[in-house]
Amino acid sequence: MLDIDPVQETATLHKILVTVPAMTLMGRENAPGLLNGTTPISADQARALAAGQNTWYRILTDPITGAYLPVTAETYQPTAQMRLQLRLRHPLCAAPGCTRPTVLAAEDDHLIEYDHEDPGSGGPTSLWNLHRLCWLHHKQKTAGQTDPTRDVEDTSCREPVETTWTIDGDVATRTRADHDLLTPIIAKTLAATWQSHERLHEEAVHLREEEQATPPADRVAQERRSIVRRFFLPPRTDPPPKRSETWDEPPPF
Repeated sequence: MLDIDPVQETATLHKILVTVPAMTLMGRENAPGLLNGTTPISADQARALAAGQNTWYRILTDPITGAYLPVTAETYQPTAQMRLQLRLRHPLCAAPGCTRPTVLAAEDDHLIEYDHEDPGSGGPTSLWNLHRLCWLHHKQKTAGQTDPTRDVEDTSCREPVETTWTIDGDVATRTRADHDLLTPIIAKTLAATWQSHERLHEEAVHLREEEQATPPADRVAQERRSIVRRFFLPPRTDPPPKRSETWDEPPPF
């Protein structure tokens, strides 16, 4: 184990993270998977990789915003599930403008420093107070060259986490964590489909009530007229249009 305070990491740091939408795993959609949060892979390849594993991790996302839902923790050391979600939120270093992948040479870091002497007065070990930084930007943050902050009201993480960065005390910028782009689209499609189903169901119930309110003799007569119109009456044809005197004239264009 290497001491990479303030967050301890497991000995099995080097892992490949493959994220696959649930509908793709079920074979209902062909949305691509993601390799380490940055490289898209085909649906067939994602399903083949998932089929070769003994354990899958279920990651829940907000159906409206696509934000990865948080996993709470009260200890200093983040849980394996929290590290997994940090990998999803920060496939690249969380520092603004940095493109270093966090699969290697990166560390989980508290925005509000954890107080080892008095944990209650320091920053909590929660997904709201954590991000993933490359070693270089972690050193810069520890040295006070950068100061990331987050809104206190946003501790639920129902929206994609946004961070305000103050660099060298003068420059300020804002970053937004990665989130699932497919979830809001799927949620809207499912909501629209459900509304259509409810509308058709209400129409069917209303039609059934009208049929039940109609006397049996009238219902039989209506069914007979419908059958006669469908199978025995000749199809209705519209009369040909009247010949216009201007037909023989050339068109105006």
